[in-house]
Amino acid sequence: MQSPRAVVVGDPVEHSLSPQLHRAAWAALGLGGGHYDRQRVEAGGLAALLAGRPGLTGLSVTMPLKGEALAIGRGEAPGLVGVGADEAAEQAQGANTLVRRDGGWWAANTDVTALERLLDGFLVEGPTARVVLVGSGATARSATVALARCGVQELSLVVRRGARREWIELADLLGVTHRCLTPDELPAALGAGTLVVSTVPTAAWEHVPDGLAAADLSRVRWLDAQYGGWPHPWAAAVASAGGRVLSGLSLLVEQAVDQVELMTGHRPTREDLLTGLPADLLTLHDLGSTTKES
Repeated sequence: MQSPRAVVVGDPVEHSLSPQLHRAAWAALGLGGGHYDRQRVEAGGLAALLAGRPGLTGLSVTMPLKGEALAIGRGEAPGLVGVGADEAAEQAQGANTLVRRDGGWWAANTDVTALERLLDGFLVEGPTARVVLVGSGATARSATVALARCGVQELSLVVRRGARREWIELADLLGVTHRCLTPDELPAALGAGTLVVSTVPTAAWEHVPDGLAAADLSRVRWLDAQYGGWPHPWAAAVASAGGRVLSGLSLLVEQAVDQVELMTGHRPTREDLLTGLPADLLTLHDLGSTTKES
């Protein structure tokens, strides 16, 4: 197999830790000579990037390009050959991975499979009285597919101005019923056995309403899709009360395991990827330690 040549794309993308994770996995797998970088690509620019970099073998795709990545896999981008997309990408209506395969581009959504594994871990810890999903964008759609695969059929959706049409259509397709809450109503919904899946930026959690102090957070399980600005005040409150919290770095690592396998044909371990990150970052996100120093 040729050495992988990959890139993470999005806007913004400068903060992405994907290059460190993939390079560490390649080293552990003995895949020398590969190249992985970052490139800022604005909305509407993904097809042009691929046309201009014909040597690429794989892409990690972030916002706002996940819909474009799926369209490329479907063969809907002029001048590019699409060879298909996996079920998760089709259901979530977005792909976070593009891999060159059979002379064209294959689209996949490894967020769904990673979220499914992380949610399985949360759900076996004890009974879940309520599932709360925060946000209704692209990542929330992936989370909804994962929740449905884990058997969740009802949830509370926290949104500021109503759910997006694409999310509502997906929930209806999956048979997931919901009721909408505002962020100010969230503290009253938290309690023993509540599972929260947050897909919004960490900045959205800077405001802490008075009601949060009165909520019983000791048995709340909080799974976040974001890792910048960690920990935000809500996650910190859950953790200090004895609740269980996973930051978006856990999700990034978990989905990258699947991405590396799709791009190289070899599956790394989670620990392989963690060696690419500094010890202080792993400690901050409660991911253990490695031999790499910051």
